[in-house]
Parts: sequence; C-alpha cells; structure tokens
Amino acid sequence: MSGAYQYFVEPNYDGGAYTGAHANAKRLGLPVVDRQTFDGLWRGRDDAWEYFSLLDHRWHPECTADFLLPSGARAADWPFIEPFLDGPDAPEDDPFGRVPISADRAAQLMADSRHFTRYWVQYSDNGQRYPGVHRAVSDPGHQFESFFGRTGRWSDTSPILKEFLTAGAHEHANLVEVGPEEAERLIQQEFGISGATQSWPSLDPAVVRFVVTATEVVDGHRDTRVTGRLEHGKLRPGAELWWQKDHYGTGYRYSHHLPVLGVEIPVPGSTERNELTLVLDHPGIDLQPGQTLFTLRITNAPTDDRS
Repeated sequence: MSGAYQYFVEPNYDGGAYTGAHANAKRLGLPVVDRQTFDGLWRGRDDAWEYFSLLDHRWHPECTADFLLPSGARAADWPFIEPFLDGPDAPEDDPFGRVPISADRAAQLMADSRHFTRYWVQYSDNGQRYPGVHRAVSDPGHQFESFFGRTGRWSDTSPILKEFLTAGAHEHANLVEVGPEEAERLIQQEFGISGATQSWPSLDPAVVRFVVTATEVVDGHRDTRVTGRLEHGKLRPGAELWWQKDHYGTGYRYSHHLPVLGVEIPVPGSTERNELTLVLDHPGIDLQPGQTLFTLRITNAPTDDRS
C-alpha cells in the first residue's frame, strides 16, 4: 500500500428503538438525548480497507476476525465463537455507509471509544427509575449489549436492552437514553465506582469449555450446584457461562447465561482430572450430563476474572 490513508466512520442512524427511547423520555417528562454516535471507524488506501477494533484497539484488514478459536480447536465445538470467524466488510461507498473524516478526527475517536457507545436507564410505568445502566457498544460487525448493576461490573449481556433494540420500544421496558457523562454519574452515585464508562469489552485469553456431569438443586436456594470437567480455560467467580437448549424441539437452540458465584476445587472424593463444582446464580437449571457450558470469546469482565 502507498499514499496517505483516507478515514471514514460508519454512521449510526437513529432507528425505531432510538426513537422509542426519545418517546419514553418525553412521556416521562425527561430530557431527550440526541447524540451522534458511530458503528465503526475505517481507513483505506489503494482500495485496501481496515477497521479499528474496540476489542484490542488495533487496525484489522476487512473480512478478517480480530479474535480466533483456541489453538487446535474445532469450530463445531465452540458454537459461541464460530459465528464470528469472518470479519466485517467495509461499508458501501455511499452517504449512508461512509462519512469521510480527517486523520485528526479519527485520532480523537480512537482516544475516546464512547463515540461508539450508547447508554440507557430503565423506568417503571409510574416513572420510578431502576438502578443500573444499560450499554450498547458498536464495533464493526458486532454490537455488544451489557448492564452495569449490583455486581459492580459490566455484564456480558443485557437481555432487556437486546430485546428493546431488536423487538422495538413498544415491546419492552421503558428505556430512556442518557449521555456518557450521566451514565458515569449514575454508576458512581449508585455503586461507588468511577471510570465505568471507560471500560470496554475485550478478548478473553482463557475461554472456557465445561462439560456437565451432574446437577444438584437445593430446595429453598436461588442457586444451583453443577459438577463437571473443565476441558479448556480457567474459571473464577464473576465469570458468566453460556449454554444452549432446544426448548421446543424445533431445532432452534436458545442461548442462556449463568453467572458463576463460586468454584470448588477439587471435588471431594473425585479422582477425575480438572473436575470442579460450580455454584451458579440460577435456581433449578435443567442441565443434563454431557451438556457443555462456555464463556464467550468476548467479555466485559475484569481481566483478572479470567486469568
């Protein structure tokens, strides 16, 4: 490649869900937030394009992924990683796909990734605000929803926000958009944690593959103990495991996430290598022997949770 780079952003045009957030704010008598945000930052020269990844803060050629399977792994064994093996294509050359910017503006965006992020808070029908902040981070080819609540960290998912963004505002909660400064203020006020809006999704260096051997449900408890074999990675409390199940026999497998409250090593009386008992924050989970639990390749957890 030769010559100077040309930079552009992929716009985030307000869709129905964002308009719904504005309608919720008006109905509740709250300020309407109208921010300019973007879905991706790109650069190119000589018809070769690269995107800037918020996961590792590096430039990657289009159609390449910024994260890979574990060494020697088969894609079929990692259902949560397989869909992301192909990287994004550069947007079409039109005003809705590419907005040219200067190199100085690109440097500003790279220095503050909140330009690629939107935040929401949830209200009840009678106008009471629930604690916590929902967030969507837009990276080329991906959008990551998460929630900051009582755990004191961004979760690896936000089902409420995901449904709001996909099904539309009329289908789900009263989410109202706020700016990054207000999101930061609320998190600091409610949870005593500063700098949360500067924390970003990242690549997990130790993705987990855990095969279930037995499940113990304790009456009267809101958690479940699961024994199994850790086949890959490391597990610490605070991780979020995922599992899939075909609830209705249609062949479509729904995904669920399970926060890990505790890890017991070793299992008393066990002679199996890498056998663990996990305490999962969910009552009465229908997990069967042989079922596999995973962590995602992308995580919002602090780095020492998965080290």
